[in-house]
Amino acid sequence: MKTFALDCQLGDQSIPGNAVGKIQNTFIYPVLFIKAVGVKARTPLYLYIPVMKEKFATIIQSEIPVLVDFYATWCGPCVGMLPVLDALKKDLGDGIRIIKIDVDKNTDLAVKLKVMGVPTLALFRSGTELWRHPGVLTKEQLKTEIESAQKK
Repeated sequence: MKTFALDCQLGDQSIPGNAVGKIQNTFIYPVLFIKAVGVKARTPLYLYIPVMKEKFATIIQSEIPVLVDFYATWCGPCVGMLPVLDALKKDLGDGIRIIKIDVDKNTDLAVKLKVMGVPTLALFRSGTELWRHPGVLTKEQLKTEIESAQKK
């Protein structure tokens, strides 16, 4: 995983690069196609963006499906999901929003949502959980599950 301390614009939110080291409770947003000095175009980047726990409910209210990856930094299978999620985002583009939540740093949220193990993937739309899966999946399996859940 590449993490860069860049000044950038993410939607309507401006994130100063020097904020990265000061953030404790974070989500990780995959940001593709950032143009910055010294960074190749189309380099997948992960920027640590401050999002308070109270805003999780707002994030999942989106009409665009939100895939949440509950993970832990010490979890090998969780690390293995990074390229799968990158490839999924490339395939689905703006049709999905993918966020990662570190269960060790967001224990209250993990307990509230009854996350029993990592990785756990959950799909939300309009505030409703459409689907959940504990464990690792391939990109193709994820796409199939997401498409199936959206039809419900």
